[in-house]
Amino acid sequence: MAIIGLILFIVCIILLYFNREKRRQITQFNIEGGITNKYSSLINSLKHYFPLLEIHKYQPEQITLASYEHSGYEKFFIQWNINTVRISWESEQLGSGKHYFKWSFDKDYNQEKMAEGIYRELNNYKSAHFGSSAGNNTGNSTSRTIPDFNKTNEIKPLDAEAYCKRGLARIAFMDFSVAVQEFNKAIEIDSRHAKAYNNRGNAKQSLQDYNGAIKDFSTAIEIDPRYEEAYFNRGLVKKILQDYEGAIQDFTKVIEFNPTNQRAYFYRGIAKDSLKDYRGAFNDFDNALEISPYDTTARTRRDETETKAKLQDSELKTYWNQGNSKVEHHDYNGAIMDYNKAIEINPRYINAYFVRGMAKTNIKDYSGAILDFSKVIEINPKHAEAYCGRGMAKTELNDYQGALQDINKTIELDPLDEMAYYGRGLVKDFLKDQRGAIQDYSKAIELNPQYAEAYYRRGFDKFEMGDKNGACLDMSKAGELGLMKAYDFIRNHCN
Repeated sequence: MAIIGLILFIVCIILLYFNREKRRQITQFNIEGGITNKYSSLINSLKHYFPLLEIHKYQPEQITLASYEHSGYEKFFIQWNINTVRISWESEQLGSGKHYFKWSFDKDYNQEKMAEGIYRELNNYKSAHFGSSAGNNTGNSTSRTIPDFNKTNEIKPLDAEAYCKRGLARIAFMDFSVAVQEFNKAIEIDSRHAKAYNNRGNAKQSLQDYNGAIKDFSTAIEIDPRYEEAYFNRGLVKKILQDYEGAIQDFTKVIEFNPTNQRAYFYRGIAKDSLKDYRGAFNDFDNALEISPYDTTARTRRDETETKAKLQDSELKTYWNQGNSKVEHHDYNGAIMDYNKAIEINPRYINAYFVRGMAKTNIKDYSGAILDFSKVIEINPKHAEAYCGRGMAKTELNDYQGALQDINKTIELDPLDEMAYYGRGLVKDFLKDQRGAIQDYSKAIELNPQYAEAYYRRGFDKFEMGDKNGACLDMSKAGELGLMKAYDFIRNHCN
């Protein structure tokens, strides 16, 4: 019995040692940055081969990368386990059930080679097995066969919808090259089949033909301008190509069509975060979380961007206030320098672009002003004042047709903007359309009866058109409102 007791004691000591050593290694691993630091090359390489992957769940010793598309999802689970790193892959696609793969590597194995081997093995699996068992490295998978749409084609040889369904089935089994061929046939039969273009775009995206995918999504949108899914898919590809501003515009369009589209808010938040628009990103993640309160990824991203947004807001406020103070003292060059700093901090700070454009207008840098107003419009295509500011800058550069287009857009967006009507009147004067100019000045006066400059310009045009009495009445009103140059006109022409 004494011997048995001694053996048990020794075993306990050994177990305690190994447990203590394991805890020590785990603690050291966490101190060194955890899995995102130790296996950053593996994570980045997987994201290179599978560009839609995003970090969805994270703990120091394990991480989940996932991508969600209309047809299903794909996930990688990476777990560090002292001497090994274990990687699991799970996918569920429309019509093909769930598929699994597992790998185990030595903890010090070359990470780029891990990712390359995984990519190659999954590609072989996807192209060769279509859901059947793939050997010793797989778990259970659901076996499926490609639906037989040939029968439909025999009955209706010109049925684009049948080819489209065949293409979707190929996507479900991740046979993307053949899927493209099926959608090609559908489009040959019906060149305005929006879904065929959209689905072909998805297949091309999976083949990393991103430009081809964008072209197909854009064609689908041209055919159906309210095609929510095509806008969303195009936004995803633009995000992959780091065209974050373009991605934001597409996700914004999706939200216009469907304000409860949680994924559109989430991915728009990611794009804004990439552009250092942390406050905008925070708002989007917050909206995503409001729609899906249990989305831990959205919650994590929201909390991260909230911290960054608070710090950024404080820095922006300093330069914003300094710039505005300098504008009040007519130090426009100094103000521009402060607005430059604000824009460096947040490249999507729309207010800074707008006021910088106004400051540049004041120093007669009209080309620079146009660039700033154009940036405002890029960020917010419904910013009426930016169109007006750009239109007036174009007027100074003698681009009267361009100015007219911009100011017309201002009036379309804000029909009660008296300054826009006044500005359009000036442009029409340059274009020798005095009758049209008088109508615009009259509209400006209708909206703001105290608009002295509008009375003055209308009076001047009336005089040019031979209406001396009307001109003098307008000039008299302009003078009453404090525009002293109107009295010079009255002395010269109305006595």
